[in-house]
Amino acid sequence: MKIYIENLRFWKHISYAMEVMCRCIHLHDIDFMKAEEYLPNDCAVYYGRNIPQFFKGIFIKEGGFFGDSYLRREGMPRLPLKRYKDIPILFMESSYEKPDIIEKDYYTELNFDLIQSAFFIVTGCEEIINRDGTFDIHSRYLIENRILYKENFLNKPIINVYAYMLQQCLIYRGMIEAEKRPPAAYAHISHDVDWPYARKSELEKELIKNTGVKVKRKADIGFDIILETELKYDIHSSWFFKSGGSNLGYDRQYDMQDCVVKQLIRRLVQKGDEVGWHYSYNAAFDPIQFRREYHYFTESIESDTAYGRNHYLRYMIPETWRTYSDFGILYDATLGSAQHEGFIYGICTPFQLFDAVRGENLNVWEIPLTVMDGTVCMKTYRGMNPKKVMETVDQLVQEVRKYGGVFSLLWHNTSFQATEWREWENTYYELMKFLSDSLVCDVGKRIIEAYQ
Repeated sequence: MKIYIENLRFWKHISYAMEVMCRCIHLHDIDFMKAEEYLPNDCAVYYGRNIPQFFKGIFIKEGGFFGDSYLRREGMPRLPLKRYKDIPILFMESSYEKPDIIEKDYYTELNFDLIQSAFFIVTGCEEIINRDGTFDIHSRYLIENRILYKENFLNKPIINVYAYMLQQCLIYRGMIEAEKRPPAAYAHISHDVDWPYARKSELEKELIKNTGVKVKRKADIGFDIILETELKYDIHSSWFFKSGGSNLGYDRQYDMQDCVVKQLIRRLVQKGDEVGWHYSYNAAFDPIQFRREYHYFTESIESDTAYGRNHYLRYMIPETWRTYSDFGILYDATLGSAQHEGFIYGICTPFQLFDAVRGENLNVWEIPLTVMDGTVCMKTYRGMNPKKVMETVDQLVQEVRKYGGVFSLLWHNTSFQATEWREWENTYYELMKFLSDSLVCDVGKRIIEAYQ
């Protein structure tokens, strides 16, 4: 399928956003062409300001973001957003009163810009533009400042919704065939290993205090609980281990080459799980720290392939993404929010990260995070009860199944240690059964391969 582009200044940005949306609808055979190359009666997608003469196909009217206001405050979407059938539209030509899809004899016109809208959300433009006090103490962009939060649209993957709208237009015009069966949907279940060891018993603490004798460390009980449950439900998951850290307040230190940790890793690999890297608290902001940890991690697992997630879900767009690219990270699984569940970056399909400042595809895959255990369970964040958690997960999974995407769940091994977490153990078992019944539960690397 041919896609013609008028705005050559933002060619890379436009083609990237189109590729992201086309991947959402499993459309891979696409060719990008300059608008001046359009031939009359050629049935295609055309993105620009003016409909060419004798046009056939899908015309998408370009908005105003890809121009002089790009990445400037004046280029931010104006709230409240206009909506097409309750779907928020971030950008559209200012001369139109409301978003609409208009059917003509030979073509379909979208008078709103779903390409700029998708690009703005998935590349983190909002965070690049707003760098003046809109972050928390961990340098994380505050959820209440996000446009999708303000528009109450975190429970639906808006970019997948845009892609579905485009797909329906293409089917109506006979440019593609309708899918005969829904595509496979996945669950990426992962575990950040902030601390791999069991808590010391009161007796052990007394022994250490009174005699100074060293007590042999044991693996945290969470590993046994998770592994037994995942074996029961045929779940393969990703485990992210730390290989360093320089922040005494937020990084608990352990050694990946410690015998207890090495035994754990061997056990996980034998089960068929994936061992990845949990970048430390400062690594996301310090390339030198990142490099030090990267080398120790790859040395410890005897592999040059690395993938993982940032500690505390910390990152800065696009600087952290550039560091990933510099070290050839296969995929990252950080993008989400500790403050809120849902589709924070508007998408449930793995995608490649794009540097909106330099206009470069970074060739690093992202599996966006949907739900973290602490987000929904802890009173400092959402503070749901078990019933509400299951209802929320069910709603999000239904969206993922609808669009053939990925539901990404982070559940820490240490979540079974604390007394206040005891009530959540049964919820964990219920979640694993539900996800295994609803989705293909696999490791990140194989999920990425399915979308490449």
